[in-house]
Amino acid sequence: MSLTLLMIRRLALLLCLTPALFAQDSERAPVEPTSLPAPNQPVEPAKPAIRRLDDGRMEIGSIRFDPKSREIVVPTSVNQTEGILEFLLVHQNGKIHESLLVTDISATHLNIAFKLLGYKASPELYSMVEEDGSLSSEFQEATEEEKKASRVKLLVEFERNGESVRHPVSKWISHATTEKDMPSSPWIYGGSFHYQGKFVAETSGDLFAIFLSNAALVNFSGKDNDLDEVWLPNATRVPPEGTPVNLVIQPLLPPNAMKSILLALIAVGSTALTAQDLPPNPYLSIQNEMKQAIARGNSWLVKQQKPEGYWDDPEIPALTALALTSLVRDPSLDLSKPFPEHIEKGYAWLVKQQKDDGGIYNRGLATYNTATAVTALVASGRDVYEPAIVRARSFLISQQWDIGEAGVTDNQNDGGIGYGSKNDHTDLSNTYLAIEALALSKQVIEDGKFGEQPELDWDAAITFLSRCQNLTETNDRDDASDDPNNKGGFIYTPGSSKAGTDDLGDGRVALRSYGSISYAGLLSLIYAKLEPDDPRVVAVKEWLGKHYTLTENPGMGSEGLYYYYQAMSKALAAAKIDKLPLENGKTADWRMDLAGALLSRQRENGSWVNDNGRWMESNSALVTSYTVMALEQVYHSIPGRP
Repeated sequence: MSLTLLMIRRLALLLCLTPALFAQDSERAPVEPTSLPAPNQPVEPAKPAIRRLDDGRMEIGSIRFDPKSREIVVPTSVNQTEGILEFLLVHQNGKIHESLLVTDISATHLNIAFKLLGYKASPELYSMVEEDGSLSSEFQEATEEEKKASRVKLLVEFERNGESVRHPVSKWISHATTEKDMPSSPWIYGGSFHYQGKFVAETSGDLFAIFLSNAALVNFSGKDNDLDEVWLPNATRVPPEGTPVNLVIQPLLPPNAMKSILLALIAVGSTALTAQDLPPNPYLSIQNEMKQAIARGNSWLVKQQKPEGYWDDPEIPALTALALTSLVRDPSLDLSKPFPEHIEKGYAWLVKQQKDDGGIYNRGLATYNTATAVTALVASGRDVYEPAIVRARSFLISQQWDIGEAGVTDNQNDGGIGYGSKNDHTDLSNTYLAIEALALSKQVIEDGKFGEQPELDWDAAITFLSRCQNLTETNDRDDASDDPNNKGGFIYTPGSSKAGTDDLGDGRVALRSYGSISYAGLLSLIYAKLEPDDPRVVAVKEWLGKHYTLTENPGMGSEGLYYYYQAMSKALAAAKIDKLPLENGKTADWRMDLAGALLSRQRENGSWVNDNGRWMESNSALVTSYTVMALEQVYHSIPGRP
């Protein structure tokens, strides 16, 4: 019997059995503040009626989840805006006097969603129980697999001024003593447990606990989770009581393919869907083409690897990092298995280039090389590289400029990051790559196992980003322009654009916005956690829609064309834009357009190259890596099933 068929049958069996099977198998003594039900208290049955939605997601009860991204969306509403919090979310029949959010969903339904998406319950937060029933000072053990598969991040999604907004739930909770936001530590899925034959999360209503509760399905893992009077709603951010809010659950680790689980859900869903019943996937054909093109591109890259393990030029580790990122993001690669020898050799070479200061570079370009290397190391998903990632993060943060008066952005370079020397200037290209690397690697330090870590001065970084945008509303420089051709777009560095200038007449000159750096700007604003309705985000989206094209890098022609393609794929995927609004009122299916443009440019040997060699784009190894990564970004961002 094939492994896939075996998984399908097992999942089908689980769904057909009682929901109690989806809780922890063992009964364990509760940890306060759990309030256990009486033994004869009736439990409302929660039948697992699962159906597939048109967008590729699944629904059980009112909970929606995506088998591909492993995201779960739980409908809730704001329960309290002041007073001590012990819970993030409880059932409406639970401890509503101490919970930020409230819901009417079934805990059993939510637990089923966790299980079907491959999350594993970890008991690591719970104390051992002594023979006399008292709690030990020792904690229960969990395997590394359980720990990795139990960690989630939580976001809140709600409407503000008619637009959907998402941000980390930690922004809605603050510490009563320090008045700081809740740390962005991971939340840990513990799975609750059974007590006297009943699923305690269902009967107690404890769903997401801030103050540790093993009755809850999920617990906060950060500092002071053992204190019950230190967490408060952030009154300046939490909307009024009763406001509808979606609690969004996402895995901390990159999701693996969930094809078998999706098939199982289809097989046993309450509406008995078959493959023929599914709505057509408009991307299916081009997705298959992308998968083949990615494989051909990566096959070509493997042949270019040097015996020592690097690609192209050992003085530029970024070339090796880009190739490795391309290889490990290939949808055909099984990340749960050991890497092929050529990938292991590449990573071994890359980490050997790390210097005492934490940077990963050789012949200069320290920021560019280090940021690109961090992204590659994170993409591997391997714990063994975490110490190198942490050291490299510290190096990148140390490259942020703050000259003149400390803590004051009184120099146009302040807040930005340059190639690695503070004798010249900062620029948006290096800043965006560093911000991206820091954002992608944040998960490595969130659980605190590497101790206190430095943090980028995000306020200064946002000021620098604003000074690179043609938007007088938020740019404090005199050379910012709101002229129709440039408003909202980005330039290379404050005071200078690689695209030159536009003569506006009357002696006025505008620094010309251009495509690749504007996508880099959008991605940076997203990683800096600016809201979708922030005027800077709105303006750059409008500029990108106005100048949307796949035939050139707007403002630069063929120069930096493949850098443009890669930046476009990352920024629009991160912005969760399915159809980009254009100036004429129409919309563009950027995934379809970009994939088509890249597929049409692949050479017979599987590689890509730019006829215009500016910014090293005559280098096939560089350009092939750019293109494969862009295709992979498009492939993995397609909504619904693969």
